[in-house]
Amino acid sequence: MYPIIYPNNLTQDDFLACYWQQKPLYMPQAWAGFENPISPDELAGLALEEALPSRIVVQHSKTEWTIEHGPFTEQTFADLEGKRWSLLITDIEKHLPDFMQYVQPFRFIPDWRFDDLMISYAPIGGSVGPHIDDYDVFLIQTEGTRKWAIENISRDPGNFDDTIDGIDLRLLKNYKPDASYLCKPGDILYIPPRFGHHGVSQSDDCMTWSIGFKAPNFHNMMVDYLEYFQEKNHHKRFTDVNLQTQSNAGELNFKNVKQMKQWMIEQINEDDETFARWFGNYTTQASSAENTPCSVDPLPSGSLLVEPNPFNKFHFMDIKGQTYLYVDGEEYKVSKTLAKNLTQKAQVTIMATEPEDLATVQQLLAKGVLFLL
Repeated sequence: MYPIIYPNNLTQDDFLACYWQQKPLYMPQAWAGFENPISPDELAGLALEEALPSRIVVQHSKTEWTIEHGPFTEQTFADLEGKRWSLLITDIEKHLPDFMQYVQPFRFIPDWRFDDLMISYAPIGGSVGPHIDDYDVFLIQTEGTRKWAIENISRDPGNFDDTIDGIDLRLLKNYKPDASYLCKPGDILYIPPRFGHHGVSQSDDCMTWSIGFKAPNFHNMMVDYLEYFQEKNHHKRFTDVNLQTQSNAGELNFKNVKQMKQWMIEQINEDDETFARWFGNYTTQASSAENTPCSVDPLPSGSLLVEPNPFNKFHFMDIKGQTYLYVDGEEYKVSKTLAKNLTQKAQVTIMATEPEDLATVQQLLAKGVLFLL
């Protein structure tokens, strides 16, 4: 596989310390010698399939854009002749698991941050416009050339006044880039969240891969955690053993408010294990899993060969000497060996001499998060 070749003798640790979530980095020939395994015609063929999430973005003017969602037909592409357009297909590594091998060099970043591999194609002039994202992305030029213009200052995450209304893209009205790069096959451009960037195809065979890493949304996390927390602690009630007389019974004084706030914070902070186990469940909740249950009953006397469903995330955590596997928003007690093997997303042989692991695997097969080979 292709290791990432960082520029100027940077190391992976240098990248994380100086660039990750901080500023863009252009890495010419970071994947030197890369051979693109998919052609523009093959990508267009995938867009004809209903299972793969695909979009076509067409630019009609500087401020007028349209988005159409697949599946498409051959006539769709015929009608695009002479227009400025881009085809984007997301979740490639889930629908085509062989492409997961191209994600491996980026797994120095934890899996719970990984979102997907997207592949795009555009003829000359094709683009999705100047925009910002809420995730970290590695833009890999795999075919043809694309010119990127980027901003070197992060935008205010709460300010959406500068985006074009009426389109499901965060396109910028006032875009003033201060750096540009002509990316050729093998070049990689890293863009942190909220940095404006605009890529325009410079050839009729322009293909760009996007490996994205999404951070959890605070609102969604808080809602989910509080629901989980209250299920575990619904019996708890506030206590006020130091209550003092007050002149007006209808007054909510600030001392009471601070006392209540402190009590709630203490409840959440009291139990790190509860938070940790919730986090394992939360980061493996499936958003688009395609699970086909498989029954294995009775348990075999020899061994099982299984493979993780590429639509599901597998994480594990050690808590007080016990290894917990997290998948599809659920928790399982397993051996560390099984947990490590499953999180590598590889085929795993389960021996009948491992009854606890075998029973868990049986449950995972029944849920369709493992495949029986």
